[in-house]
Amino acid sequence: SRERAALLHKLGGIMYKLRKYSDVLSISKEILSIHENLDGHDHINTAKALTNVGAVANRLKLKNYCEIVERRALAILISTLGINSKEVMLQKGRMLSYGISEAMVASGLSYSEYQDELEFLDPN
Repeated sequence: SRERAALLHKLGGIMYKLRKYSDVLSISKEILSIHENLDGHDHINTAKALTNVGAVANRLKLKNYCEIVERRALAILISTLGINSKEVMLQKGRMLSYGISEAMVASGLSYSEYQDELEFLDPN
């Protein structure tokens, strides 16, 4: 439920400040799952949840995973807000700060491509 996602978000923020990044990653993934189920795979709330997962993955030095979720978030932002929106520019800047060098020319990943990339990253 949205209430659960909001509570988990608060908990995640506390855990992030405590630098419990592995715990925050689990919490962030659960929030992402909630938004995918409630809002759909292409909703702005899902994009926001993906960027939170990416931020934690970056902290944990999970570069490939970080890139996959950030590219998916980028695709959602482009499709919902437009390629020239400030949110897309901020997302591309975030991606560059994470070392994702092709961020400025990337168009993101479709949901299907995202699923394929995740499966390739962890086939289990």
